[in-house]
Amino acid sequence: MTRPMRRSLLILFSDTGGGHRAAAEAIQEAMAQVAPQWDVVLVDFIRACALPPFDQVGALYRPLVDYAPWLWATGFHITSWKPAAALVNRLIRLITVPGFVRLFGRVQPDAVVSVHPFATDAPARALAASRPSTPFAVVVTDLLTVHPLWFTPRADLYLVPNGHVEGLAQRAGIAPKKTRVTGLPVALHFSGPLPPQAELKARYALPPDRPLVLLMGGGEGMGPLDAQAQAVAHSGLPLSLMVVAGRNERLRRKLAGRTWPIPVHVAGFVRDVPHRMAAADVVITKAGPATLCEALTAGRPLLVSRFIPGQEAGNVRWVVEEGAAFYVPRPENIRGALHRLFHPDGTPTPTYRRMAAHARRLTRPSAALEIAGLLAGLLPNAIAHDLATHP
Repeated sequence: MTRPMRRSLLILFSDTGGGHRAAAEAIQEAMAQVAPQWDVVLVDFIRACALPPFDQVGALYRPLVDYAPWLWATGFHITSWKPAAALVNRLIRLITVPGFVRLFGRVQPDAVVSVHPFATDAPARALAASRPSTPFAVVVTDLLTVHPLWFTPRADLYLVPNGHVEGLAQRAGIAPKKTRVTGLPVALHFSGPLPPQAELKARYALPPDRPLVLLMGGGEGMGPLDAQAQAVAHSGLPLSLMVVAGRNERLRRKLAGRTWPIPVHVAGFVRDVPHRMAAADVVITKAGPATLCEALTAGRPLLVSRFIPGQEAGNVRWVVEEGAAFYVPRPENIRGALHRLFHPDGTPTPTYRRMAAHARRLTRPSAALEIAGLLAGLLPNAIAHDLATHP
């Protein structure tokens, strides 16, 4: 039997926030199942393709959104104006197209996919100039508030998280036949088989008979985690608490060294988030699209504590209006939300059960597999057998 020819899929992402990398890695993982004869290459296109000094701008993203979110929001809204977006696209092309051409020549991809709004029009033009027969797809990783830079009519396929974004794509000039609603790609282990919740709680030395609140501060442990943890601990409810402080070692030590009135587990940067979400009964987090969809996949009610002005504002509105979350911008809001979710004895209220059901309704756990199949199908004779066995 003839062995299938190896193919190469290039995924363009940037480490400007964790969501783009998470989406890229979820697609890479799904491709290994759906299309094992594809070699998937992930490239941070800003570092690899932008001209100096613009190749370093990715490092400015986190300080900007953490310490000057108003400035980021201003830039987001100004550049959402169509003429301003066109100027930004022109600048992106000037500083990245030569780098994209070199990258495509080195990798020789059979297909290219972008999971970042800055890598849409420029790589599409670079492909047209250097590898015109190579298909190009875009996976939109924002849930509701979507910047115009996401959309270019030069792409061959748009994979979007929901019908709202599909409508935005079509209003931006994307042909309906090019769009597919797939959901946001989430790593497969978030929806895979996991140990029972009580067993997972015991793994973290937490009591199985208490509702567990998971408080997440992202990879860098940013935000008012200390005040939020205090709000949970002093809610007056028989809860337990898990705090993931990320790389913020100073905060981790501070919280771990404190005497708490309830059982508390404090961790730093972790790689077992699916197990922690499955152990939890409620998740408190910021409104990053990847984290929201991961928590929804776990079927847990959400308390959304903050968001990046601009692209994440719509995420809060989406999960709240769909009944899966409360918005808790201040620590005192957390106490009130927890009392709506749990009775004084710690048993879940009808509100809790409704929110958990809405969370499960919103999730599409097979999104990454569906996206992988559609990307593999961009080539006419690619992996017919694998697609047939992974519908």
